[in-house]
Amino acid sequence: MTGLLLIQLGTPDAPTYRGLFPYLRQFLSDRRVIEVQRAKWLPLLYGIILPTRSGSSAAKYRRIWDPVTGSPLMHYTKRQTELLKPYFPGETVRFGMMVGNPPVRKAVSEMVAAGVRVFVGGLEPIADSKSLKARPDGEVLITDGPYLETKEHVGGFWVLEASSREEALEWGRKAVIACRAPVEIRRFN
Repeated sequence: MTGLLLIQLGTPDAPTYRGLFPYLRQFLSDRRVIEVQRAKWLPLLYGIILPTRSGSSAAKYRRIWDPVTGSPLMHYTKRQTELLKPYFPGETVRFGMMVGNPPVRKAVSEMVAAGVRVFVGGLEPIADSKSLKARPDGEVLITDGPYLETKEHVGGFWVLEASSREEALEWGRKAVIACRAPVEIRRFN
């Protein structure tokens, strides 16, 4: 059996001090995020940053938190997962968060236990990506790099099989026009 696992960076469980504290603790304890000696970092993290940042971050999350659907990232990730299921009949379609809940590790473990074949791939180096954006005259501008200039962007993605970068860019042009939003093209290895 095969499956699809959508992976997001993460979102707190609630826009409260108690919801942000464990989320920030997990994120800011990651050695890939903070590359400072643990003996120096941990006292700062637990003594100053977590006690103060949890409350101020909670206030910011409350501004975007919907009373019915909750975290925008969680809402749209759940929605993407449900919308993908009909395209993968009989297959497992799940999501997981690198930070927070549900943890990617738990989702992968459950998928493996259910007999799902797990494949993990990565995106090409970020410097090799292309960004596409519609110009006012209707033409699509293609630039190097992943730096989309936009006020808002709700994460989403398509996985397309293309025979060349040129074919992928053509699909990107169509996506920019159809979605009326910038698109980033990166090869999946």
